[in-house]
Amino acid sequence: AGKNIEEAMEPQYFIVSGMKIAFVAATRAEKFIMTPEATETKGGVLRTYDPERFCKVIEAAKENADFVVAYVHWGTENSHQLEPVQRSQGKAYIDAGADLVVGDHPHVLQGIEWYSGKPIFYSMGNYWFSSSPRHTMLLQAELAKDQAGETSTVFRLVPAWTEGGRVTAITDPEERREFFDYMQSISEGVAIADDGAVTQVS
Repeated sequence: AGKNIEEAMEPQYFIVSGMKIAFVAATRAEKFIMTPEATETKGGVLRTYDPERFCKVIEAAKENADFVVAYVHWGTENSHQLEPVQRSQGKAYIDAGADLVVGDHPHVLQGIEWYSGKPIFYSMGNYWFSSSPRHTMLLQAELAKDQAGETSTVFRLVPAWTEGGRVTAITDPEERREFFDYMQSISEGVAIADDGAVTQVS
C-alpha cells in the first residue's frame, strides 16, 4: 500500500550480510468488499487481479536486488484448496523474477509448489487472527552467496499452533513430523525433512 500508486508499487530493499533483498507485495483477495486501490492521487493498495502491473514491480526489483520476495494476498478463506489463478499467477511472478513467492489470506495452510527451481508457499496459515484453534507456520529462508556471486537458499518450515491470540512453536518431534507429512500431502513435488527443510523432488 502507499499514499499513491507510485509508493504502493515501490519495492522495499534490505541489506543483509552484503546481500540486497527486495520485498514486493500486492493483493487480489477481496471478493465482496474491495480495499481501495491506490491511484496517482489517492492512497490504497496495489492490486494484482491483472498481474501485469505487479510483474513490472517484480522485474524492477530483480534488476536491483540479489533476491526478490513476492508477497501476495490471495486465495479463498478457510479453504485448503488452491484457486487456479493462484497457480497461474504464482508462476507468472517467478517468470517476472521473483525468487520466492509467499501467500496469505486463506487463514489456513495451503500447499507448496516448485516452479523453475523456485518455491511458491501458497498460504502460511493463520498467524494472528485466532478465530479458531489451528495449525500455522513460519518460513525461514536462509541465503548464502558464493565467491562467484551465485546465491543458494535453504527454505525451512517452523510449525506452530495458534489459539486465543497466541502462537506457539511445535517442538515435539512426533507432532512436527505429523505436521510436515500433512504439508507434503497437500503440496506438489516437495519433500520436508525432520528439521523442516523443504526440497524439490521430481
